[in-house]
Amino acid sequence: MSEKSAPLIFGFVLGTSPGTNNAISVERLARAALDEGHHVKVFLFDDGIYNALNCISHKSTIRTFRQLTTRGAEIAVCSNMAKARGVTEDNAGTGVTYASLAYFSDMITRCDHLLSFTL
Repeated sequence: MSEKSAPLIFGFVLGTSPGTNNAISVERLARAALDEGHHVKVFLFDDGIYNALNCISHKSTIRTFRQLTTRGAEIAVCSNMAKARGVTEDNAGTGVTYASLAYFSDMITRCDHLLSFTL
């Protein structure tokens, strides 16, 4: 009988808007990693920060990104890009962290696997 291996840390970098193939792929891959007992960290930048908005939308990826945080995923947005685009702590989803590039650099070093989804 084989033992289950230790959980890995999967990192995702997303720079595209909700509803794009990239956003959908990140959400699905993150959900699959969580389903297998792994840890997930997501860093949103450029238009990817809009995936963190706390709004009612026809774009299901916004709702599902919020659901990832309830399952233990760590979701961070680039604070400078969020500020420039009007995304504040008041209109972002619960559990979203505002982070610097230093946080992003640390995230990269801690992840076992890192996938980047940008234009």
